[in-house]
Amino acid sequence: MDPRILSVGTALPPHVYTQEVVKARTAAVFARSSETADLLSIFDNAGVLRRHFVRDADFYLAKPGFRERNRVYLEEAVRLGAEAVRNACARAAVEPREVGHIIFVSTTGVATPSPDAFLVGELGLRQDVLRTPLFGVGCAGGAVALSRAASFARLDPGALIAVVAFEACSLTFLQDDLTPKNVVATALFGDGAAAALVAGGELAAGRGAALVASHSHLFPRTPDYMGWEVSEHGLELVLSPRVPVLVGAELPGLARAFLARRGLKVGDISRFVFHPGGPRILEAVAAGLGVAREALAPTWNFLANHGNLSSASLLFVLETVLAAGPSAGERGLAVAFGPGFAAEMLLLNW
Repeated sequence: MDPRILSVGTALPPHVYTQEVVKARTAAVFARSSETADLLSIFDNAGVLRRHFVRDADFYLAKPGFRERNRVYLEEAVRLGAEAVRNACARAAVEPREVGHIIFVSTTGVATPSPDAFLVGELGLRQDVLRTPLFGVGCAGGAVALSRAASFARLDPGALIAVVAFEACSLTFLQDDLTPKNVVATALFGDGAAAALVAGGELAAGRGAALVASHSHLFPRTPDYMGWEVSEHGLELVLSPRVPVLVGAELPGLARAFLARRGLKVGDISRFVFHPGGPRILEAVAAGLGVAREALAPTWNFLANHGNLSSASLLFVLETVLAAGPSAGERGLAVAFGPGFAAEMLLLNW
């Protein structure tokens, strides 16, 4: 039996700002650079209406140091991560103490021990719970973690595995970074946490979505396309404008080959769970696969209401797809991209 996703739970921080407010509050900062100020129209074209942040606007404009931002990162990772797990457990009618393995994925802060160690105590998990922290996979993190969870579930079908993704992208905002990529990041990214419960064997029978197959693809000569550059000020975004072009050119062939190995075509997929990398990427994906914009509605809606939450985004979109109640026999395709530069794909079945 294929491992199954039993449920998804999410959690959002309380500070909500519309795109207009964020643009207005940051315009004065970027106005110091005429080149960057000219790019403020990116806020209007990002496909984002509102976003959630772990702190209010005054916190970011006060220029907190990397130490303070990282302290907030760990505090919110534990608080929001635990809330997301509790919500996922409630939906699956299980108790957190039943979790035997926790996979924690994040890339917007640094902590040793990793946040999953703190989640054990916060959630009252067993002392013999297995922990697998994942770092550095960025926006692909949700898909990577689900793929690893499926592998673990096949090895231990009786285990209940919690995949937890948390990102506080807002904490990477640097006032002194007046480059275009920082404008893009400020216009697109938000904060939040999501958790998915994965299991095999009898615990999973007849529940949720089956994780049938996964595939990873690392593009050659692209490590500088996406990631972080660590400076004395913190994490500075690395984001190449070539990403949408690469995705549009390469994803269709990758996805078709992935499906063909299972005897399927794009037309056999009725549920698309795509990472909200931004309008240009989503438009390139839809055009390349030959699917209507409406097929990616859960992703477009998520982008509008939350922005891009890096690794947590895919799980938020999956929550919406699960809530829609797919019929038995429907198939889904999940796709995310991340540093490396890499593509991650999952084949789902209801």
